[in-house]
Amino acid sequence: MWSKYSTPKAAKKGHKNIDIGKYSKLTAYLKSESRGYKAKKAAEKGQLERAHVEAFLTRACDKEYLMIKVALIMGMSGAYRCCELTNLKISDVEDAGAYVIISIPDNKTGISRKFTIIEE
Repeated sequence: MWSKYSTPKAAKKGHKNIDIGKYSKLTAYLKSESRGYKAKKAAEKGQLERAHVEAFLTRACDKEYLMIKVALIMGMSGAYRCCELTNLKISDVEDAGAYVIISIPDNKTGISRKFTIIEE
């Protein structure tokens, strides 16, 4: 129910400059009604599983899917924000022969970071 409140709240504020957040009784009622509510998770059918990732990485042709494989590995490593991964440039990746250095420029924290990928 709380999610139903936030949508018209944003719409009214943008459309007619009405802030329904000022109605304290409405806010209190919606908060009390939403107590104990658990958001629905994504359907298990659509989730990416480890077996699927491993199968894709081993079976897919490198000639055609190499960039997708690299993006998948980097994205699943958890070291990147979505915007950092999409804003990554070729110049941010340095091939040093035995290892690869990936530089992430200043982001929302204001600190640039570097990651190294080594051969196992």
